[in-house]
Amino acid sequence: MKKVTRCLVQIFKSQHSIGKVLDDSITASNVWICIATGRAQLRDVTFTDKAYSLQRVKQDYKTLSKVLKEIVLVWGGKKALGDTPSDYLGFLSYLENDVLAVRDEFMAENHCALVPISNRSDVFLMFYNHIMQRVSKKKQQKILSGLSGARTYFAKAKANTLIAKWLVKRKYKKSNFGQLKMNRNIRSHAYDYTKHDIEVELYYEYPDLLVEIQLQLHNEQELERTQIHGKFGY
Repeated sequence: MKKVTRCLVQIFKSQHSIGKVLDDSITASNVWICIATGRAQLRDVTFTDKAYSLQRVKQDYKTLSKVLKEIVLVWGGKKALGDTPSDYLGFLSYLENDVLAVRDEFMAENHCALVPISNRSDVFLMFYNHIMQRVSKKKQQKILSGLSGARTYFAKAKANTLIAKWLVKRKYKKSNFGQLKMNRNIRSHAYDYTKHDIEVELYYEYPDLLVEIQLQLHNEQELERTQIHGKFGY
């Protein structure tokens, strides 16, 4: 679903870049998915350069969000949306945002909810290094203060049998920096205590952390200075 989603966002972004918007409404039936590659295309859909405007661009993404929800329901049944990870639901809400601007299309195309789980640690470490080494102290503080979970991340880590193994010889402050530092240490030494894919556990406990970091970088106009666009593997 992640690959399908990103393919569709890229189609819309490409059309918008040449001043075109949807000529008519679309549904899930207009989406063709290649079983072999998992990539998506649109069929029987036209874009027009008539009446192009930011408002129409916003409406396109709202329409896309609706189509993606339809696909989720077709694939997973009536309860599928309720079982959808919170970061992906946040991505759908992002598409529906009335304050979406043209520069936000980069964020939509490269949203961390669409990153394969095998690449999440790579993305986190890239973000961490960018925040700690490449931005000003002022921006660094703004990014850190914009994150949530400072008071609860450590309790979640201690309660998780696998994650707790990384806490034995280290102490972390109950702060957003402490939260990032813990994640950085775990992801940098992922196999110190177990061969289990620790990323699965981190995603379960902190499903929205990557997206929160990404949004703060985007707000500070730092996201495009990272290499996020090359971290999707498809």
